[in-house]
Amino acid sequence: MKLIKYSWMLLIGACVSLQSCTDLEEQVYDRIDAGAYYEDESSVQGAIASIYSSAITSFPEYFWFLNELSADQVAWRTWNGGQWGWDEAEKFVLSSHTWNSESKIINQAWSTAWTTIGLCNLLVDDLNALGAGSVGLTDAELAAYIAEVRTLRAWAYYNNFELWGGALPLNVSSSANIPGSADPDFNVSCKKIYDFIMTELDESWEALPKEDGSNATRNRMNQAVNRMIKARLLLNSEVFINENHYSECATICEDIISGVYGSYSIVSDFREIFSENNTQCPEVIFAFAYEAGQKHNVNMRGTFFAYNYNEYFGGAWDGDGLGAWNCTCLAPSFDNSGNVQPNGGSTGATCFLDAPYSDKLGAVYERFD
Repeated sequence: MKLIKYSWMLLIGACVSLQSCTDLEEQVYDRIDAGAYYEDESSVQGAIASIYSSAITSFPEYFWFLNELSADQVAWRTWNGGQWGWDEAEKFVLSSHTWNSESKIINQAWSTAWTTIGLCNLLVDDLNALGAGSVGLTDAELAAYIAEVRTLRAWAYYNNFELWGGALPLNVSSSANIPGSADPDFNVSCKKIYDFIMTELDESWEALPKEDGSNATRNRMNQAVNRMIKARLLLNSEVFINENHYSECATICEDIISGVYGSYSIVSDFREIFSENNTQCPEVIFAFAYEAGQKHNVNMRGTFFAYNYNEYFGGAWDGDGLGAWNCTCLAPSFDNSGNVQPNGGSTGATCFLDAPYSDKLGAVYERFD
């Protein structure tokens, strides 16, 4: 009898345990609920700042390398028998077209851009779910922050689009499920991505602030940045989607220069663009914020600088994180004997400038003023 009682007790205990084990409601302890995190405007600003921090690790450098070093006009050089500038061939494979699926810069550019896009997707979802009053904002202020993040996302997509075209997925969800390319047909996919970027920009620009000459607007997405990204999209539309939009591109650029989106102008001395006080340069539309001890050590800082750059810029820089590399150079127009390079571009192309030979892409250095 005791055995039967004990057996029943064990069975009841097992049933209770089984019932508790089938409760699979997830309890997440490593994330903060959006409602608890976004308490005020500063918390919204902090979340947006994290997106700029993600973008700065790739956009000022890696995308430039991928676009330029893989073309004909710029090359990454090594010297001292490869002791300097070799960098485990990270850049050399771009200039020599010998990259593969393991190439570091390609992988990092891709993953960083998608990290930026993912952060934008998450924040857009969060901000749309918030009431403006819950974080001490007006509806217009909250709309401006959402427009800023959407413009950041459009910029990240544009950087990817320049390199990978229609191979890209089109993902605006904060879900972990990543779709395939926007369309199985590469050209159709290009049009879908092009239209998405254009729509994001056009729906966002009016809610953004105009440039007011302060660091606050030069270091963040504003109306002119939004329009400049659109201008780049239009400028390259013939390549992207086989449509000519040069006149629309020119109109936007003229509007920027004429002050429609803020106070901008072309400076007479190009060195102002790269000066220590370039946040006040009227030609700078957007620049990542740098400060000693903060985000100031991005490698693009001195890729083109000669070692006496400090003298050239009037001794304004102390070299804190801004040392010259001098590793990147224009592809030479001539060989060591002074003869024009014979194979610099498209066969039979007609040069639009006076050059030693009729070639569309070659003699880049020779054609500089």
